[in-house]
Amino acid sequence: MFNKQFVLASASPRRREILKQMGINAVVLSANVNEVKKAANPADLVLKNAHLKARAVAADIEKAVIISADTVVVCEGEIMGKPRYDSDAFRMLKKLQGREHSVLTAIVVIDRYDNKLYSNVDETKVYFAKMTDTEIWEYVTTKEPLDKAGGYGIQGIGGKFIERIDGDYGTVVGMSQNKLYDILKKITAN
Repeated sequence: MFNKQFVLASASPRRREILKQMGINAVVLSANVNEVKKAANPADLVLKNAHLKARAVAADIEKAVIISADTVVVCEGEIMGKPRYDSDAFRMLKKLQGREHSVLTAIVVIDRYDNKLYSNVDETKVYFAKMTDTEIWEYVTTKEPLDKAGGYGIQGIGGKFIERIDGDYGTVVGMSQNKLYDILKKITAN
């Protein structure tokens, strides 16, 4: 079904793995862009950043399907990206523990064969267990939180702190296979 050249505009190992699970062998070209820090709402923010990444990579490619994504965590109105350092990760996790929060992921696909653009924003509710300060610091010292929005990885060590989710697990990991598949079906139908 996927007989086109694919490019992943992301250095995320999780997104690479998601594409592999879908049977897509993509070239990885990380987009070097200055991400938008503010927008009207979190959905706008992730969509704008996913667009920026996809367009940056697409500018140098004539024929391929460029796939990009962006993820944020939102807790009590605070938009959380990746923590900058250990104490920032601790602060984020301290705020998330014992609470519900939202994870939003935007997917943007640019089809350079037909010059069409497709996008999707999905939201999943995540319920974090209560954590002690010691548990938070022990988790932070694993370094897993430092490259993940909100400072945790549901697919890694951080998964033990998740009580439940309402929505798509892939959205929390960084890209919904189902949402991406829906977009790719539109492309292959053309």
